[in-house]
Amino acid sequence: MAQFNPLSPEFSPLQRRLRVPRAIRHAPFRRVALRVVCLAVGIAFAPGLTSLRHVAAQAPPAVAPPASLAIAGAVGKPAKWTAAQMATQFAADIRPLDYTLKGAKLSAKQTFPLLKLIDAALPKVNPHVKHGDLQFIVAVEGSDGYTVDFSYAELLPEIGNRPVLVALDQDGKALTGEGGPAELIVPSDVKPARWVHGIARIVVIDGSQVPEPLDAK
Repeated sequence: MAQFNPLSPEFSPLQRRLRVPRAIRHAPFRRVALRVVCLAVGIAFAPGLTSLRHVAAQAPPAVAPPASLAIAGAVGKPAKWTAAQMATQFAADIRPLDYTLKGAKLSAKQTFPLLKLIDAALPKVNPHVKHGDLQFIVAVEGSDGYTVDFSYAELLPEIGNRPVLVALDQDGKALTGEGGPAELIVPSDVKPARWVHGIARIVVIDGSQVPEPLDAK
């Protein structure tokens, strides 16, 4: 059987048009036809893809959630707090503070007692134990892992009355990045070793809940 040649003069233009579709079933013609189809599809979708790239390029960058600190442990109401939430919740207790750190004179326009944040978490004090609250310990951990401890008693105004403050800014500027959402200031400490930069977590510990009895020997 002679191979069909669509350009042969023995076929009229109409016959050529009718016979070409059958001819492209042969492998060489099929490959050419497939390339033509792929090229046509690419051209058809190119404007849409360009538009999508344009939209993606103009989309605003994702906004990171505000930094927060967590309070947990032996409390009835564990929670996470942002700087804005603390400023609102403890607005009646917020005071400005001027202080010196490593020879530099600094200030904070928004500070409030750490005790307020702890009491808002409702420490699980046993009401049947005399001075049960004096057994509690407060651990404050920074974003870098640096951790300091306070006895709950030294924070109570009727016992230790030590001013331990949560600062929400420094020189009027919000604390951001690893420094946020707040920092801990202990003005009465001779050395600022218990000052915490970038509070990440506060854990309330019931000191009476030791894993096993202490060895008296």
